[in-house]
Amino acid sequence: MLFNIHSFHVNTQPAPPKLDKKLLLADPSLRDGTFNKSVVLLAEHTPEEGAFGLILNHPSGKTVGDLISDPEFLELWQIPVHLGGPVARDQLTFSAFWKRDSKFGFATRIAMDEAKTYLGE
Repeated sequence: MLFNIHSFHVNTQPAPPKLDKKLLLADPSLRDGTFNKSVVLLAEHTPEEGAFGLILNHPSGKTVGDLISDPEFLELWQIPVHLGGPVARDQLTFSAFWKRDSKFGFATRIAMDEAKTYLGE
């Protein structure tokens, strides 16, 4: 008589909480300069890609025009620049926020050409 024996592993760990599209408030004990007293919109969060977030309450004091002087994007020059993530200060990423029918929405990682289309909304 032959028996086929199969073994399998049951994952008993709970699934990690879905954090994308959530606001994260920095714990008061967090004294790190980047996230100290921060409100972060965690726009994207997956195990494969990691996290992408925007710090909403720490404006940089700069505008897009301070960083990009190309006249093709003149309409974007007055938009304020906020710190965000990935936590790399050598990248500029556009995001758009809107309210329709009492609901808020947002889009992240917008290309510069696409960012101009959100200005009228």
